[in-house]
Amino acid sequence: MQRFAHPSERLAALRERLAALETPAAARAAPRLPIGAPAIDRALGGGLEPHALHLLLPGTPHAHAATAFLATLIATRTGGQLLWATPFPDLFAPGLARAGLPPARLLLARTDSDRATLAAMEEAMGAAAAVVGEIRKSGPWLMAASRRLQLRCEARGTLALLLVRDARTHARTPVPTAAHTAWNVAPAPSALPATRPLFAGVGGAGLGPARLALTLTRARGAAAAAAPRTWLVEPCGAADAPSRLAVVAELAGGPAAAQPQQRPGRAAA
Repeated sequence: MQRFAHPSERLAALRERLAALETPAAARAAPRLPIGAPAIDRALGGGLEPHALHLLLPGTPHAHAATAFLATLIATRTGGQLLWATPFPDLFAPGLARAGLPPARLLLARTDSDRATLAAMEEAMGAAAAVVGEIRKSGPWLMAASRRLQLRCEARGTLALLLVRDARTHARTPVPTAAHTAWNVAPAPSALPATRPLFAGVGGAGLGPARLALTLTRARGAAAAAAPRTWLVEPCGAADAPSRLAVVAELAGGPAAAQPQQRPGRAAA
């Protein structure tokens, strides 16, 4: 009989055994989908489960940072056609193309309700390489709907990403879902690079690469021990293809620790 020195080790071993029983053999054999930051991928056991549903929540009222991260993730780490189901008319094609998702790979489904978005995602599984859905709010109904999506992901071997645009309602009353992982994605202050030399009156300090605060709020299986954790990340790839992420720091205080602090005596912009 295997002996463990600490109860936490027994709990981690039990989680691994339960994850092995819950996950079909085909899904266990599939390689993980890396986030792009080695420290985060190690915490996840190699990356995201590729045949599963993953939930994303924006850390601010605006979901632009979460949308950009989502687009970069699926564009550079999956191949083939992608279905994006959304009731919102604000997808910015040039921004998606810069993230590596050209219009030729994107199938856009305009829906009229959250339930229609989930139905479109379910129908596209197996035909598309990955499916993305955006819904306005979460609610008690999301548990049953996400369970259907998760089972469909496992049966069809498809990656699904679900973005809840209004994360404030989810934060006030968290709704349980069957998603394999749940993430909070928030913009974070950029670092100031070294001062550039002045030339003809132009120069001085500028802005560094855009940063994100990625918080793993919940996970299933062996990665459950890693939640909750927050990493401050920034792109480290080429400027026109920022496919890799570098962990700048791990934040002990969660995403709020990444918010800029106003200096005393200076009015807010």
